[in-house]
Amino acid sequence: MQPIYHSFLTVPILSLINGLILLAGFFYLGEFLQKKLKIEKIVIEVSEKPFQNILISVIFSLIILYPICLYVQNSQIILKFFSFSLYFFGILKIILNIKPILKKKFFNTKIIFDVNYLLFVVILLGLALLSFAPVTNADSLDYHLFTAKHLLEYGSFPTYLTNFHSTYVSGPGEIMIALGLAIGSEQFGSILQCAGLISILGILKKYKAPYIFYIILFSSPVIIFFVSSLKPQLFTICSSVFAFSLIFLSKFNKKSFLNNYETKKIILILTILFSSITIKFSFILSSFLLTAVLIIKNFNLKKIISILQIIIIVYFLIVFPSILWKYINFGGNFFELFYSPFSTERYGLIYFKN
Repeated sequence: MQPIYHSFLTVPILSLINGLILLAGFFYLGEFLQKKLKIEKIVIEVSEKPFQNILISVIFSLIILYPICLYVQNSQIILKFFSFSLYFFGILKIILNIKPILKKKFFNTKIIFDVNYLLFVVILLGLALLSFAPVTNADSLDYHLFTAKHLLEYGSFPTYLTNFHSTYVSGPGEIMIALGLAIGSEQFGSILQCAGLISILGILKKYKAPYIFYIILFSSPVIIFFVSSLKPQLFTICSSVFAFSLIFLSKFNKKSFLNNYETKKIILILTILFSSITIKFSFILSSFLLTAVLIIKNFNLKKIISILQIIIIVYFLIVFPSILWKYINFGGNFFELFYSPFSTERYGLIYFKN
């Protein structure tokens, strides 16, 4: 991985610092997008607003960057420009907020002696420290970092027939890793996985859940595995939880036509769900079920046609570009790509899929 690191990375701690600054840049971008897209009221329905900044910025960044990486030659120039721009805004965000951050009380003195609260803080700090560590996960080193490196060097996803994982299973999750590598942070992907938990924190805080709920969720052993790797599943799980909350906990008016507010909410939900499919294809099941629930909750002849139209448009804008790219580059059964990450008509892929 050395060729894509900058010379100042002889001091490993800079890799971590760069990753945290880039994360601050995503926070700044999410704050901007919430205001610009006027979705703040939607977010506030189910969560504390700042807690969703990173999630929203990552989702909308991937919607733009993924098709670029698929179809634009030398897209590494765009990736590097995007990464350095966010890095700059991250520095700006930290400088402008350094005084409020230092003055802010991170620990509530009223509950400082609550055992559940203290245990949750220890768990959260432990997960954060684990995500700061250098990447040692075999799967991450094998194809997640390899694909990210390929994106930065050649400006395209790999199409090697001898490397099934990088060729057939890679997606926009590796773009986030590439953005980290562009500014010299190898562990930005794992930091981003841990940051996905902030989204769930915002939902729990909104509904004033007892701290035992925090402990139950954040002490799950599988989170330790995901936080210590670059695998993008944890962030996708957290984004799906946010979409789940919008479907089940926010209000929909069955009897009326779709208004601008509800249209935005439905588009936001579908954007999150369909983006999760491109990041990890196995999320097609949960996304399908949640989309079905969304339709049922709004099942009204006045609204159903409009909702189905939105579903088709959002699906073809987010998911279809990757399906078309795979068919153009690898061939096989075109229709199989709608329910499978690759066509098993290609020799050897049926065994790989099993």
